[in-house]
Amino acid sequence: MNPSLQKLADTLGILTSYSDGGTPPIEHHIDENTIRLLAEKLGYKASNEDEIQHSIDIHNKKRWQKTLDSIYVVEQKDIWFDIILPENYDTSDFVVNLRYQGTDSSFAPVFNIFDEGSRNTIGRTCYKKIVITISGWLDVGYYDLELITGGKKYKSRLAVAPAQCYTNEELNKKRLWGFAVQLY
Repeated sequence: MNPSLQKLADTLGILTSYSDGGTPPIEHHIDENTIRLLAEKLGYKASNEDEIQHSIDIHNKKRWQKTLDSIYVVEQKDIWFDIILPENYDTSDFVVNLRYQGTDSSFAPVFNIFDEGSRNTIGRTCYKKIVITISGWLDVGYYDLELITGGKKYKSRLAVAPAQCYTNEELNKKRLWGFAVQLY
């Protein structure tokens, strides 16, 4: 695959391959034209090298212009989200609240704050990227995320996915066979 198209796909969160559920599983690679189509449906041009690089630059610039992304999709074993703040911002007053969708109660998880080291200057202000990791275990599902700092509230959504889909352990050991009948 074209390396710059792969980089755009990674940037936009487009998977370029997947493994089917067969025995044994087979790795399938997505056609470049399909990736270009998906990128264009997301609003990014990808028909040539210049457009691909321009799309990557636009996407990266957009992230530096807002405090939180609208949604973070994370695995259950690695729960985190990032924040864009002015470089001299004091992070000591952070409050994080989560509310599992479909419930009325929220809770404050235990979290750690890390300065990722990324910096970007917009206008005369230098911004930094902070990463917040949530300790402990969250159930799979959607959470309303609220960050309170400096007297302001920021909201986002946290989608927690399992590390992998269910697999039958027996399929890893041997082939299983059986009959399937369609009954109506």
